[in-house]
Amino acid sequence: MKIKPCDICGQRFDNVFEMIDHLYEEGDKDFDPTLLLPNGYKLLVGTLLRLIYDRSNKPSQVREVVSSAYLNLYLAETDEQAMRESVEDIIVERFVLDLDKELQKLLEDNDDTEEEDK
Repeated sequence: MKIKPCDICGQRFDNVFEMIDHLYEEGDKDFDPTLLLPNGYKLLVGTLLRLIYDRSNKPSQVREVVSSAYLNLYLAETDEQAMRESVEDIIVERFVLDLDKELQKLLEDNDDTEEEDK
């Protein structure tokens, strides 16, 4: 899939997620389409697709994300209490993954700065 540069500023993008993030930078809202599930739960489809894309070179992590999503769809339909517990686990796991991602970025930025100082 070929991604066109931004019509306004000409910025080029490596993937569709970067392009859409760029389009939404000017607003205060992120693009994250949702699917309404039983009992009022929502599946954040945009977040799910981004997680799969971000882990596309790590098949075991893709399997984990897809399995978790599938299980949560089932639990939303059949067992509200188990769904609540699963959502709590996912929130904690997501926080840890986001923290890990930020730490990796910080370390990479630090490595780049140290190399420039040499």
